[in-house]
Amino acid sequence: LPFFTKGYNELGANMPKAITTLSLLKRNGYHSSFIMSTDAGFDNENLFIKTQGVDQLISKTNFNDFPAAHNSYWGYPDLDLMKKAVGFYAKLPVNKPFVSYIQTISMHTPYKVPEMDQYYAQMEEQMKKLGFDEAQKREHRSYKDQYATILYTDNAIRHLFQEFVKLPAYRNTIFIITGDHRLPEIPMSTKIDRYHVPLIIYSPMLKRNASVRSVSSHLDIAPSIVKFLQANYKLNAPKLVTWVGTGLDTVRQFRNIHRYPLKQTISDLTDYVSGEYFLSGQTLFSIRDNFALEPFQDDAKQSQLIGEFNQYRSQNNQVSQSLKLIPDSLYKKFKP
Repeated sequence: LPFFTKGYNELGANMPKAITTLSLLKRNGYHSSFIMSTDAGFDNENLFIKTQGVDQLISKTNFNDFPAAHNSYWGYPDLDLMKKAVGFYAKLPVNKPFVSYIQTISMHTPYKVPEMDQYYAQMEEQMKKLGFDEAQKREHRSYKDQYATILYTDNAIRHLFQEFVKLPAYRNTIFIITGDHRLPEIPMSTKIDRYHVPLIIYSPMLKRNASVRSVSSHLDIAPSIVKFLQANYKLNAPKLVTWVGTGLDTVRQFRNIHRYPLKQTISDLTDYVSGEYFLSGQTLFSIRDNFALEPFQDDAKQSQLIGEFNQYRSQNNQVSQSLKLIPDSLYKKFKP
């Protein structure tokens, strides 16, 4: 969805009608769920989930079958979350498709999880495997809490797969794993590295594996999912959509065929990517493989990106003022 002024969810009760993968798949007969271990009221997530007609929301309030001692400032840790999710999936009807989101939290301040010492030890073992010298080890130990929580969440995801594979739904399920941003405490190599996150798509139905170095973003996931389901499973979807992405690029070598505004905070919209160029404020960079940046002097290219970015801002301001994304008639046809 567009960013609006401070994010779609910040609009609260004024969120405009929108069609997302959650609502669209429910309209096509899927059971929909959103599973988190935190307060669903944070960032108005509960309001968004309600607008999408989600069948079932699991949040911090119904985690009372897990140890109270595990309940931190944010909520229950990710391993508890995955156990809760698997238990929920095991009870779903086997003859009905479902779409479900799991939102993790442990890789977040204050970076404390159960059995931290176990993950500190795993971190030490991993540094040894990578051949770090003592100076490198000392540097990385400065962020040992962050690395420990990464290993903890990795273990939680492993548990999800180990248990989900036992369910009948496993053989027909597509898993998508990604993150919203880098951990800011760990030093970044470049400014754009803040936005560099993994995107893993897995299914037992895959015919081959591939590592893709071309650039895509979260904005591209929904259009690709919908097009795939339309082509293979006759999903009924509108031609007019509310997302702003164009689809995932699956070319293996590095390239970028997309144009993206990048929003680091709810009020900060100063970064823009177009092709293999990155505009940060008024400074232009060329983007290399693995998101390396080099200052780039080209007045024509800089003017091009500034013009594209201004056009996006203008469109974003327009929907922010009108609070309209699609015609009411289309929403009524596809609402959940």
